[in-house]
Amino acid sequence: MIYLAESKGLKTIEVPITEIYVEEGSTLNPWRHGFGNLGTIIAWISEKRPLFFFGISGAVLTIIGLTVGANVLYIAITGRGVAVGSALVAVLFIVIGAFIALTGLILNALTRFVVNVIAEEKEKEAMMDERVVSRGSDRALIRAIEKIRGRKREGCE
Repeated sequence: MIYLAESKGLKTIEVPITEIYVEEGSTLNPWRHGFGNLGTIIAWISEKRPLFFFGISGAVLTIIGLTVGANVLYIAITGRGVAVGSALVAVLFIVIGAFIALTGLILNALTRFVVNVIAEEKEKEAMMDERVVSRGSDRALIRAIEKIRGRKREGCE
C-alpha cells in the first residue's frame, strides 16, 4: 500500500501507535499473509519491469537446465550410460527458461510500444487543442509535453 501511495505522489509519514495484542486478535495465518504479500510484490515487479523479472527467471531456469545437461553428458562420456530422466529434466528446464526469457522480451517490447503510442496520442491532443493554445497557456502545453516525454523515457529505462 505504501508503494501505491508513493507512486501516486502522496506523502507518507511514520506515526507512533500503541499496540495491544489480545487472544482474539488477528485470525490471519502468518504464512498465508506472508505468501500473499510476496505474491503481490512479484506481481508488481513483473508488471513494472517484465524484462528484468522474466529475464532473470528464464536465465536461472536455463542455467539449471544447462548444468543438469552437462552432468548428463559427463555421465554418458564416462561410459556409465545415459541418464534419461535427468536428460528430460535438463531439456524441460532449458525450454521453459527460454520461453520465459522470450516472454520477458515480448512483454517489454509491448510495454514500450504502448507507452510510446499513448505519449504520442497525448502529445497530438495537446498540440491540436486550440483552446489551450489560444488562451495563452503555451507554458502549460510545453509542460504537459515534457511530462509525457519524461514518462516515455522512464518507461523505456
